[in-house]
Amino acid sequence: MAITLEMKPDAETRLRRRAEEQGLGIGEYVATLVAERDESESRSPEQVEAYVAKVNSLLKRLDELPRRNPVLSADQAIGYDLWGLPEG
Repeated sequence: MAITLEMKPDAETRLRRRAEEQGLGIGEYVATLVAERDESESRSPEQVEAYVAKVNSLLKRLDELPRRNPVLSADQAIGYDLWGLPEG
């Protein structure tokens, strides 16, 4: 089945170039892109959990890095005292 797509010239040029780089025709290349997209959208719950665990591990490592300045509350950073008045 043939499909005609209207594309911006620069997008069509990039599509043709990438298909050629892969050694595929445009139809084959688009089919592989769709398959990859479908594959990435249909992740199993285990894959999602593994990804979330990896991100959480990275965030924990970032939190453990030394800080140059002390951690301040919003009021301390802005410079308000206990009564909401500017300090100093």
